[in-house]
Formats: sequence, C-alpha cells, structure tokens
Amino acid sequence: MDSAKQSRIAAHIEFILNELGLTPKRDIHLAETPARIARFLDLFLSPGLEVAPPIISAMDNEDGLREMIVLRSIHFYSLCAHHFLPFFGHIDIGYLPGRKLIGIGSLNRIVEYFARRPQIQERFSEQIASYLDEVLRPRGTIVRCQARHLCLELPIYSGQETRLETIAARGALQAGAERAQFLGHPGR
Repeated sequence: MDSAKQSRIAAHIEFILNELGLTPKRDIHLAETPARIARFLDLFLSPGLEVAPPIISAMDNEDGLREMIVLRSIHFYSLCAHHFLPFFGHIDIGYLPGRKLIGIGSLNRIVEYFARRPQIQERFSEQIASYLDEVLRPRGTIVRCQARHLCLELPIYSGQETRLETIAARGALQAGAERAQFLGHPGR
C-alpha cells in the first residue's frame, strides 16, 4: 500500500467533494471520506491492475477425462468502468478437458483477477474465457456471468433491480448439446 499515492488520490477526492458543495473539513461525517475512498480504490483495484495474471495450478489429464467440468456460482465484485459504481454477481465456468485439468482454486483466482479492475461485464466474461482457453487449451470453454449493476438500479436510470447475463464460449462449447446442457442449468 503506497501511502503517498493514497494521499494524492484523497486530495483529488476532497477537491471533487468540495466542487459538489460538500465540505469534508467542516462535516465530521465526511472528514475521513477522501482517505477512505482512496484506500478502497487502492486496495480493491491494485490486485487486478498487476501486470502478471494469476498463477494457476494445472495437472495432466492422466485419466483422459472428456466430460464437461463445471464450477458454478463463483461470486465476484467489480466496478463499472462507465460509472465507477459496483456490479456484482456470480460466474459459472465450464470446460471440456483436453490434455490438462485446472485446480478449482485457480478458477476463483482468475475470476478475482479480472474482476478487480474497472470493468464492463461483456469484456469480463470474454477475458475469463480467453484466458482459460489460452492457458488450459481445453476442447471447449464457456463462461456465464450474471450480475446486478448498481448504476442501472439508481432512480436516474431504471430504478429497478435488474440482472445482466453475458456468455462467452470457445471451441466445442460454442454450439451443440453440451453448451445447451451448461446453459440449461438454472442460474441464481
């Protein structure tokens, strides 16, 4: 945690609050808000802005497994790149093994890595699918993301709870019965 960076961010946040007519220096409830926002942004976004993607654990598919492997309901939190408000939900990942199998914890780390940056959901799903396809080389990959976007729920937009679903698929899961099987499973 770089305290000098956080101090610079806090100064900018304080400037914005003052421009909005909010005065952190005079309102006890806002006094620490610029520092809190700076800490949050630094802690939340830093892991996803690292240059190196997460290390995954992959093992040889010694048993020649061919059926789809699915991990459902990987929870995530991200920030909308358009409004810098949270969007959150869950990811379902399925893949048809090739020569390698991936550790379940690795799937969680991949989701977390791509969630911890200013993001749009459509790109988020695609990044996860592409990364898995690149590092694992499965016969097929599919990612379904279902999320609530707080920016859409604000009264200035729809004011209603909505969920957006995006799907990204590669290889043998772009079409066919196995794709339908994966997508036929009820989401949350």
